[in-house]
Amino acid sequence: LAGHLGEQLVDPRITITDDALAPETIGFGIDFEGQLRQRVPLIEAGVARGVVTDSYFAARLGLANSGHALPAPNEYGPLALNLALAAGDATEAEMIASVKRGVYVTRFHYVNVEEPMKLVLTGMTRDGTFLIEDGRLTQPLRNLRFTQGVLEALSHVAAIGSERVLVGPGEGGATLVPALLLEQWAFTGQTG
Repeated sequence: LAGHLGEQLVDPRITITDDALAPETIGFGIDFEGQLRQRVPLIEAGVARGVVTDSYFAARLGLANSGHALPAPNEYGPLALNLALAAGDATEAEMIASVKRGVYVTRFHYVNVEEPMKLVLTGMTRDGTFLIEDGRLTQPLRNLRFTQGVLEALSHVAAIGSERVLVGPGEGGATLVPALLLEQWAFTGQTG
């Protein structure tokens, strides 16, 4: 998001916040510097709005400290650990029914940042990947590898689920997300 605050970066239905104190999630109320964590709107209606900070980056950028420090020293700087993507209005069944041919992914695994400034991730599917044909789950697929830009994927949203689930509780945070129907995703091959 560097250099893009105030710009429309993704689909206008996308709103992402970081809020460790939201009742739907779990998180630490203070960061590793003892600062109270603040709710930070990162993307609102597709527009880049904010960044998380610790004492060092708050002073360097002239911003308030949002309470997102990791243990020092670290190579990452401040980090949003309690992300929440706003729900939409579609059911998962409606989203599947609308797909002529696609891939249903239940979980991504071993996800790593490939290009931090462009938000490109790489990883693989896990725990159930299925082919969708004519609006139905038809057959299981072998796990797939992917390399995908997050902003690019979130710019091609067909639908957002109405129910959210808490994913990945641990290490001080968790992510609250609905199902997404994306118009494109860059699968690069199968896993072994």
